[in-house]
Amino acid sequence: MKGYWITMEVFLALILIFLLLSLSAKKFFYQKEELRIPNLAGIGEEALTILQNEGILIPDVYKPNATDLNISLRMVLPANVFFNVRVSNQTGSYVIDIINGNPVGLTANTIFFLYGNQSLYDPRRIDLILWYEE
Repeated sequence: MKGYWITMEVFLALILIFLLLSLSAKKFFYQKEELRIPNLAGIGEEALTILQNEGILIPDVYKPNATDLNISLRMVLPANVFFNVRVSNQTGSYVIDIINGNPVGLTANTIFFLYGNQSLYDPRRIDLILWYEE
C-alpha cells in the first residue's frame, strides 16, 4: 500500500511539473510575439524621424513624390521589414498611397504628423504600416 502512494505522489509531481513548464513556455512565446509589435512601430517612427531630420521627408510629402518617398523608406528600413504608406491632408484625402504588398502576420501602424511646408500651415498625416517577412 505504501508503494502505491509513493507511485501516486511521483505521478502527480510529474504532472504538476509538466503543467508548470508548459505554462511558462507558453508565456515566454507570447511575450516574444508581443514584443515584436512595439519594436516594429519604433522602427517605423525612427525611419520617419531620420528622413525628417535629413530634410528628405518634407519635400517628398509636399511635392508629392511617391517614388522618392518609397525609395527613401526602403533605404532606412531593415531588409525584412515591408511597408505600405498613406499620406493624407487635413480633409482626409490621400495625397500619396504606396502599396508594396499585403500585410501578413504581425503588423504595426506608425502615425506621423507634419504640420506644414516652411511657413505654410498645411498638415499631413503619414500612416506607415509595417510588417515582417522572414
